[in-house]
Amino acid sequence: MHRGYQNITPANNKVLKKLWDDTRYNQTYMHLHLKLKKLQMEEERLATVERDNRILLHKMSNVMRTKGTVDNHIDNKYIHKSLNKIKRQRELEKIAWENKAIHKRIAAQGTRYCRDVWLDEWRVNERYMANICTFPQFWYDRMAEQDKPFFKELKQEACLRVGQANRQFQKDMKFHKMQQHKHEQQRSREKKIRREKAAREKRVALELDFIKKLKG
Repeated sequence: MHRGYQNITPANNKVLKKLWDDTRYNQTYMHLHLKLKKLQMEEERLATVERDNRILLHKMSNVMRTKGTVDNHIDNKYIHKSLNKIKRQRELEKIAWENKAIHKRIAAQGTRYCRDVWLDEWRVNERYMANICTFPQFWYDRMAEQDKPFFKELKQEACLRVGQANRQFQKDMKFHKMQQHKHEQQRSREKKIRREKAAREKRVALELDFIKKLKG
């Protein structure tokens, strides 16, 4: 019988292959037909749905019997509690006490600098500077106050000179650009003439060669 058996997958021994296929495809497993885990999960899901439905039905019946109010009333005096409230309060008290002690020490310390001494030293330095200066102090401000018209005319003259210099600079730049353009045009003309001359000489040389060949 095993000789007439046609196996699906390749095998070295047809007898063993036939026995393996027969036992493999004919054997049945109960867990493939009766899935207990799936039935258990389905029962748990149905139990959960039934429980949620009962809770929802109870809530709806309560709302229909009563006015349907909520439980967050104003008279509900709920006190928020904290497990580390005492510890945080102690830390804040400790920080406040340390800040107070630091402020007390800073206020008790006197300053090492005296403003009056600084002013006296600055007056002495001003006298020293007045003695060693070539011109008296604030001479420029005094001259500016006395000779305002002179400084005004000087400023106007300086502005005129600056304007003239700017105009002259613009003229020079324009002239320079024109000269540069002329030089570029001249160079381009010279290049063109040289190219034409070279082409003419080449053409003459070719004609002479042609004539020599004809004569030869």
